[in-house]
Amino acid sequence: MYVLSGQLGAGGVPKVIYNVTTNLRESVEEIRIAYLGGNDDSVTRFRDAGLEVECLGEKFPDVRHPVRLNRSLREFAPDIVHTHMGAASLLGRSVGQLRDTAIVSTMHNLYRERAFAARAMDYPTSPLADAIVSVSRSVQKSLPERFGIGARSTVIHNCIDVDAVVRRGQATGDDVAWAADVPEGPLIACVARMSEKKGQHHLIRAFQSVLEEYPNAQLALTGWSDYKRKLIELAKNLDIDDHVHFLGKVPNPYTVYSAADIIAFPSKFEGFSIGMLEAMAFGKPIVATGIGPFREALGADHEYATPEHPLDLADLIVTYLSDDDLAAERGRKAQNRVRNKFSGSVGAEKHYQLYQELRT
Repeated sequence: MYVLSGQLGAGGVPKVIYNVTTNLRESVEEIRIAYLGGNDDSVTRFRDAGLEVECLGEKFPDVRHPVRLNRSLREFAPDIVHTHMGAASLLGRSVGQLRDTAIVSTMHNLYRERAFAARAMDYPTSPLADAIVSVSRSVQKSLPERFGIGARSTVIHNCIDVDAVVRRGQATGDDVAWAADVPEGPLIACVARMSEKKGQHHLIRAFQSVLEEYPNAQLALTGWSDYKRKLIELAKNLDIDDHVHFLGKVPNPYTVYSAADIIAFPSKFEGFSIGMLEAMAFGKPIVATGIGPFREALGADHEYATPEHPLDLADLIVTYLSDDDLAAERGRKAQNRVRNKFSGSVGAEKHYQLYQELRT
């Protein structure tokens, strides 16, 4: 099996590749992970796990990519090529056609939310794939009607290593230095990149209402971007900035999940959030908007807030803060669900079944 990714940074796609491939090793004879270049923060992690990793050049575009990929495929002779990200899919499908191999491509985000360049690279070669994997039903439904025409279309959700995530959340020392500046009180946490689509501005507005009921509550926001300035200004304008803590880039964000009383996901849309799965692993009550991918993760019987409605978010936060039994029950249910449905072993088994079907 040959996995081709645009990069191997610290983001969600490399995490999924890692969790699937490490769980596939007993079922698949050989695995090679190749990437086009650029961010390589996760390369050491892959190699420490005993996986072969190959860099094919500099960050895309690199004129050497097609030649190096063709040479690598000729040498490795895989029966499956699995591509992730637009540039890798463009190259993997095009060059892979020269080989006797099945080609699988995973779609990680809603099609309309992908950059124009990624769509321009991905769409024309999509019919060359034998299977298109979407990480959620919402992502699958977002694909154009003729995207991957002739290819099998299936959904395989993202997955995580539940035990490893929880272990990292139990770290101490420098990993929890962020907590020194957060006063005592019920802690609501949001761990995500800061952007309008992630909805942190709605959460801050909701928190103003929460403070009316729980005046010692604290809101912790991780992440960074230019959007952070607007969020800081919003908290000041609402006169709640003493209770809203901008933690920036936390080296070990799992400790934030572990310390929180409630974890919030106020997003307007998502592909299929790995952050949500990681939060579920800690058995904490989760306040989330009712978008499709969150419903797929948490289940139909979870309570949800209407997207872009701060009062809905506030009501759910207050509900969990005022009912310890309900909060504990929702946390246990989420934790059991992520173990049973979204663990690395489950994700690997679903991929393996697909590979076996494509081989026959």
